[in-house]
Amino acid sequence: MSKFLSLKGKTIKSKSYGCFKVVDINSKYADVVFIKTGFKLRTTSSAASRGSVKDKLYPSIHGVGYIGDGNYKTGSFGVANKAYCTWIDMIKRCYASYSSIRTPSYKNVSVCSSWHNFQNFAAWYYKNYPSDGGYYELDKDKNAVGGVKIYSPYTCEFLTPSENVEVSQAKRCLLKSPEGDVFDVFNLSSFCRFKSLHQGHMNAVTKGKHKHHKGWVSLNIEDLTDEMLDNLITYKGAW
Repeated sequence: MSKFLSLKGKTIKSKSYGCFKVVDINSKYADVVFIKTGFKLRTTSSAASRGSVKDKLYPSIHGVGYIGDGNYKTGSFGVANKAYCTWIDMIKRCYASYSSIRTPSYKNVSVCSSWHNFQNFAAWYYKNYPSDGGYYELDKDKNAVGGVKIYSPYTCEFLTPSENVEVSQAKRCLLKSPEGDVFDVFNLSSFCRFKSLHQGHMNAVTKGKHKHHKGWVSLNIEDLTDEMLDNLITYKGAW
């Protein structure tokens, strides 16, 4: 009788991914399920007995990111690929304990839950990365709504480095006109020129130093009603 059979039904602590339960086991293979994530896999009986089993759904990367169960690889021959490097950098910027100290602008930036899984991010990455041979960077700011910055399939796109710098330096805000129209303004400087508004006064309005300028007022994302969201006018200006 195999020495591993007694492990059936037992809970074993893995080396780095929490505990798993041995659902079935024989002399060669073991079927296990991880307690925390529910991830199931078949491994060797020897590996299961030693706790040398990896949970692909365990958030081992800065407490949120995980590789996931799928076909997308993180690299080959010990070298990480571009998709994985982009993903790991995104997770690190948002969730590494030291990131908000080194880069304060990322203090309130998050990654959508779907992209915590590298498999989901990689699928989007390979579908959307331009194929012209150029170098592009992942941007989350250009399509953000109301200053809420989040990495997601709906807010991100790839920009050239120069485009990314211009976007990151742009002033983003929500403004309501004297007529009641609400604008999601990406480039305040361009918007002021377009509407013949004084940029200095409008800056003061967005910072709460002035209540209004020529009837224009600043809004927070929490101020938006469903009707306002349905009729929101996006202004990005000329890049």
